[in-house]
Amino acid sequence: QEQMPKKLEGMGERKKALKKCLAKLSEYDQRLVVMRYQNKLTIKKVAALIGVSVHIMYRTMARIHKSLRICIRGMLAEGGMV
Repeated sequence: QEQMPKKLEGMGERKKALKKCLAKLSEYDQRLVVMRYQNKLTIKKVAALIGVSVHIMYRTMARIHKSLRICIRGMLAEGGMV
């Protein structure tokens, strides 16, 4: 039986952590993530749909990304992955 490369092994853990961290976001932020990534809308389209400028939407998505990154790193560190 072949061993899974360490990098791929860690991807499963990262996905689990991402799911948990997404659930911790506010409903509003979760909705933005769904529109952007699940529905594959552009930043411009998401901004137009919710009525904010493209600049504000980029800043909002950057804030969400940072929050998710910190959360995921924390979860992986707790699990001994980092």
